[in-house]
Amino acid sequence: MAIAKHGLASESRQDIDGLKANVLYFVTNRNAPKVSEIIADSRAVVTLQDSSHFVSLTGTVSVSEEKGLVARLWSAPLKIWFPSGQEDPNICVLTFSPHSAEYWDNGGTKGLDFLFDAVTAYVKGEKIKTGGADSNGRVRL
Repeated sequence: MAIAKHGLASESRQDIDGLKANVLYFVTNRNAPKVSEIIADSRAVVTLQDSSHFVSLTGTVSVSEEKGLVARLWSAPLKIWFPSGQEDPNICVLTFSPHSAEYWDNGGTKGLDFLFDAVTAYVKGEKIKTGGADSNGRVRL
């Protein structure tokens, strides 16, 4: 779900300001095509990454137009998407509840190991052997 550019807030382990723990919140436009897709099928995947770490979350998402939730999530950068502010009639919040997660860690020497394995496979004309318990894992949430 590539909606993070519209605003993202997440909290883990405890409720903060009435927000649910272990939930991702995305502020978006209720007329966005993604909203009608979510109404038809609430299953979703959220992917997060930096230069060497990747996390894929699988779960369900719902749409909320609750003004109190919008107010708790509101921040100044959202004004470029909603010039009328929190009261914009098209603003809504997507609430993503993850059920499972998978991660890949290519940080530190793991990234160099992968590069070496990739070059070796390429030179030998073989398929790369990837994975390993220390670089990939799955978690039920």
